[in-house]
Amino acid sequence: MIDHPGWPSNRMQSIASVQYQAALALLSPERLMEFDRTPPFATTALRALAAKVRVRADARLEAQYPETWPARVVVKWSDKRKSALVSIPRGISRIRCAGKTYC
Repeated sequence: MIDHPGWPSNRMQSIASVQYQAALALLSPERLMEFDRTPPFATTALRALAAKVRVRADARLEAQYPETWPARVVVKWSDKRKSALVSIPRGISRIRCAGKTYC
């Protein structure tokens, strides 16, 4: 659903691509809310960084969905590694839906 390693060609593909969204957030965060993304904003640096983003499924995290929307983000650079677990991403409202806390 969110793993789209190819370069997006339109707005919806750019929104659904974790690779594109992560690179954009790091290099051009002011462009995250641009609605006219066809074709998507592109630079050589953005393309290079997006190509380094990998998405892997984790059954332990998937089991928590849709009650929470968990994700583990791991950033590696040189010989360093930083990891963070997010259970409820920013922007997910606390609503009740069909007996579930988050939906």
